[in-house]
Amino acid sequence: MNYDKILSNYFLKDPWHFNKDHCKKYTLKKKKLNNIKNYIENRYIDSESFKETIYRMFNNIENRPICKVCGNPIKFVGKYPIIFRQYCCNKCAGKSPETIHKKQLSDKAKNNGKLGWNKNTKEKTIKRLNTIKERYGGMSYFQNKAKETCLIKYGSISPLNNIEILLKRNNTLKQTLKTNNSKPENIVYDILIEHFGKENIIRQYSDNIYKWNCDFYITSQKLYIECHFSHFHHYHPFNINNIEDINELNNLKDKSNKIKDKYHRKISQYDKIIYTWTDLDVRKLQTFINNKLNFKIFYSLMEFQNWIININEKEED
Repeated sequence: MNYDKILSNYFLKDPWHFNKDHCKKYTLKKKKLNNIKNYIENRYIDSESFKETIYRMFNNIENRPICKVCGNPIKFVGKYPIIFRQYCCNKCAGKSPETIHKKQLSDKAKNNGKLGWNKNTKEKTIKRLNTIKERYGGMSYFQNKAKETCLIKYGSISPLNNIEILLKRNNTLKQTLKTNNSKPENIVYDILIEHFGKENIIRQYSDNIYKWNCDFYITSQKLYIECHFSHFHHYHPFNINNIEDINELNNLKDKSNKIKDKYHRKISQYDKIIYTWTDLDVRKLQTFINNKLNFKIFYSLMEFQNWIININEKEED
């Protein structure tokens, strides 16, 4: 039986619009429809939303498309007539051969068959360098001026040679890393505060036993919480004895090699996924187990929310 076709036809009233009544019924009866719920949630390991899953089921998209330029996963759009973006960011879109070709055709049409933007850029650069040479004797004037200013202010030709400036810079970086949290993690933080109290929640916690920055630590429960929501964690723990995981690992390696060969790169996004999933996450889990720590690892926001619901139900009982 083709469950993908049955479910996608049930939730979609046409290829681009959801049937709101059916979606509402599903939301209200989700607890009773465990089989359907589990099927939709686990249909694609790289799907980021219910909407994306249904669209992919309807259009038979097994693997999330990747950026044509860098090979990174691209974002789901789901608005007519686009399901997925073609590129992961504007920078890659600008680098793509198609975009460059279109720009060149447009520029040639305006400049009698010549690439005017290339010509103008070169002319402006040459003119600027000539002006600097006439007024200041060359670019070395600015380099020497910068060194003199640093000597007066910091007592060194580089501000990073000053210990006070270096410590201040490091503290700023630490604060930035602490506050730079993803949106799902902010939701988790708000829910944890509501349930356990703000005074019991520590973000980016580390100690002598667990040396990495744990996403959350609940002091009242002595509980470590890691939120592995991004695709770098591959949405489930790696098991070296699992044939499916080994096959997936080999698949990631093949994709990585293709990207590196195609774009002449030393490392690809898939290498980062492999490292995080098969090495870093494994060492973190082993640290929890070896030291008999109280911990929870969540691979989706929905998984975390179900955990909170179960806690509430136990407390009510």
